[in-house]
Amino acid sequence: MRTRRLRFRLSGSFFTRPSLPTGASFLNWHAPLESWLRLMLLIGFLGLCFYVFFTIELPIRLYQSDLRLGADSHTYFAFAEALRRTGAHHVEFLGLGANFIGPILMALLLKTPFWVMIGNMALFLFAIAMCSPIHNLSRTTLALLLALNATTLVSLVTLNKEIFALVASLLLCRYLYTESKSKLLLAAILVIGLMARWEQSAITLLFLFFRREGSFFRRHPYAAILLLIAVISVAYPLVLKGVDLSAFTDQAQSANRVPLVDQVQSHYGFALVVIPKALLSLFGVILTPTYFLTNYLHQDFTDLANQYIIHLHCLAMLILFVIALCRGRLRMSRPLPFFMVLYLIITSANPFTQPRYEYPIYVLLCFELALREWTPGLFHARGRLSPLPAETGSLGYAEEG
Repeated sequence: MRTRRLRFRLSGSFFTRPSLPTGASFLNWHAPLESWLRLMLLIGFLGLCFYVFFTIELPIRLYQSDLRLGADSHTYFAFAEALRRTGAHHVEFLGLGANFIGPILMALLLKTPFWVMIGNMALFLFAIAMCSPIHNLSRTTLALLLALNATTLVSLVTLNKEIFALVASLLLCRYLYTESKSKLLLAAILVIGLMARWEQSAITLLFLFFRREGSFFRRHPYAAILLLIAVISVAYPLVLKGVDLSAFTDQAQSANRVPLVDQVQSHYGFALVVIPKALLSLFGVILTPTYFLTNYLHQDFTDLANQYIIHLHCLAMLILFVIALCRGRLRMSRPLPFFMVLYLIITSANPFTQPRYEYPIYVLLCFELALREWTPGLFHARGRLSPLPAETGSLGYAEEG
């Protein structure tokens, strides 16, 4: 059946898959009806962000509402205001348990909540646009998959770290999936990652070390994973011996079974608890639905961040994780799943679990599912698989027999 197409005369858009010949950017641009529908949905999502900002976030910032939408947005604005009044020596920008570089700099530069929202949207669109050289990637699909997560909406309308985590993650995808290995791009990945959380930049460096050309761990990713778990199992009790973890007590007590596993972890047992902590970090209480029939009903429902956003985030994470697993996109031979595992292991070493910290993993899951390539799925068993010839330009596999 012939695909129905719409023909428009537009200036072109980085959201569309078909590329134009040089010199034809403003003439005779064709796009399938499906692409236009995805683009309209994306515009609708951005419109929803404006609606949420003016009806929820702006009244919060003007002290006209008791709701809480951004997890730490109020704290970042308060620190930025303190910085303007008293100077940098009264604000700790970066530490073992805190990193406020990105949000504070954005608040200082853009000043008002409205311009912070505009800056977040600009970063979001910039990150999507930077993926344009990646072969077989649907950018509208990528953007819409990101929009399915409530954390993405919040990251566009509030002052937060997740927008920097999103940008750094997609820039890493461009670095890995294009032939150009620009040092400037790598520097941007590390700097923007640092604006989110210093762990993201550190994990990126560790990942690139394991994946370097000729590395034993590049050929044996599971060896790298086991080595990392062993190092954390031994180092965690030694490094934190004598360190006061009282700052994490409240967060640990509110998490599911975390105090118990922390006791095991602090006695060289990280290898025994890494899987349950990883599952809690990824999916939160979604894996224990009885929580919503008991404790959940007695919480403060004006706290939108903890009562709605975080649970919707975990649900979206679970759905995309299962889809990616069934479609064969989580094999350790692929670079991004390997990065996800490294990220999850290291963040699971925290004394508490916070699903919001795993947002970069969701971004990478979206990227994997937005790639237009065929991969052997979890239940695929018919025929033998062989890599596609290099001249096809595809990254997937072909079935033999």
